[in-house]
Amino acid sequence: MKILQVADRPGWAIDRLSKPLTQMRFENIQMDMAYVNTSRKFLPTGYTPIDEVVDYQPEKCLDYDLIHFHIPMVTYDSRFKTLNPKTRKVLTVHNEYYFREDEMEKRDKQLIDWSLFDDIIAPTKYCYEEMKKKHKRVHYVPHGIDLKQFNYSGEAPEPKTIGYVGRIMKHKRFGILLNACKFVDLKVVACGYIDKLNVWKNAMEEASPRNYVFYTFLPESQLSSFYGSMVLFTCLSEPKIEVGPLPVLEAMACGVPVISTEVGWAKDWCKHGENIWFIEEETAKDSRKLNKEIKRVYDDDKLKRKLRGGALRLIKDFSIENYAKKLIEIYEK
Repeated sequence: MKILQVADRPGWAIDRLSKPLTQMRFENIQMDMAYVNTSRKFLPTGYTPIDEVVDYQPEKCLDYDLIHFHIPMVTYDSRFKTLNPKTRKVLTVHNEYYFREDEMEKRDKQLIDWSLFDDIIAPTKYCYEEMKKKHKRVHYVPHGIDLKQFNYSGEAPEPKTIGYVGRIMKHKRFGILLNACKFVDLKVVACGYIDKLNVWKNAMEEASPRNYVFYTFLPESQLSSFYGSMVLFTCLSEPKIEVGPLPVLEAMACGVPVISTEVGWAKDWCKHGENIWFIEEETAKDSRKLNKEIKRVYDDDKLKRKLRGGALRLIKDFSIENYAKKLIEIYEK
């Protein structure tokens, strides 16, 4: 079987969920990799070098038995309908906002014709239930990460550090996190990139230079130790937008206790007080309420040990190998 993985752009989350499949060996399967947004949206994270990037060109994909798309916007391209009709077309839905017309309008996105795909992969239960209303062949496959790269070293974190990894976008509430930590004399250690400059500028208006450090990407070899340097990791993402975020899984694998809103993968698999500390939406929106929750967990060493242990046990089931195995079973059906 000849399979093509098509990701949105090199160097980011979806790349980490698709490229590893092409690097694994499966009996009687040849797997290739291509990207929709290459030069325009290339991210120099070090994960995929620019000289390894292959452009997705529909006219050169006619001999594939199956194409696994990781971005539904490929259907906006008129060339999509020129693909071989015998080629099975699979789509993973990597965002929950596709089911929210208000969010699609904000992003100037057209509504998606799901019927153009033969199978849909849903990474969250919410996504699965929504897709079942729109498509007959829907499969629930939660995300996985590279547990060889992301692992717990056991080393002590840097005191007074609260972690953040991801893009700077309004729904991730980075500014609220900065403000909350400033009130309780904690330092935000962050890594990612500035997706929305206006959101970054708004966050900087109330930020204290002494209570944060922001790295625009870090070398792959440093990511695990970067997570390990945090006392706590925070995810304040607004619900029903993302299906991850992957940094929640990565932080858990590195032994960092996680504070999060009830979003994506975490909502499906985590238990409050056992392997994660969930906060309510009203708390995530209010830096004064948020700082109390962060300080509460930060000051409780027993709770942090419990969250760390529970998360390390949970994350063992969410390796990239388990994720790939489930996808291969769907491909071979």
